[in-house]
Amino acid sequence: MKRYPFNMEKHQHDIFFRRNRALNERDAKRQAGTITDKEEEQYEKLIGELNHLLCYPAGIVYLTGKEWALANETANWAGCMRG
Repeated sequence: MKRYPFNMEKHQHDIFFRRNRALNERDAKRQAGTITDKEEEQYEKLIGELNHLLCYPAGIVYLTGKEWALANETANWAGCMRG
């Protein structure tokens, strides 16, 4: 399986940011009673995948294609959210 380099030290805070935002959004929808089963599953999947990325140590790590895509998407997302 091919692995791709990713700088976890530089982007770990982006992953924390997205995970925490997803947790907060999910919890807010739960409290309001507006979350659907499909949305709940999507939040759980995203939060689980982000938690898995956070298991890697800081520094340069080698991720699978799917992990690398999520990590890059998250870094871009965080940059857009911060403005």
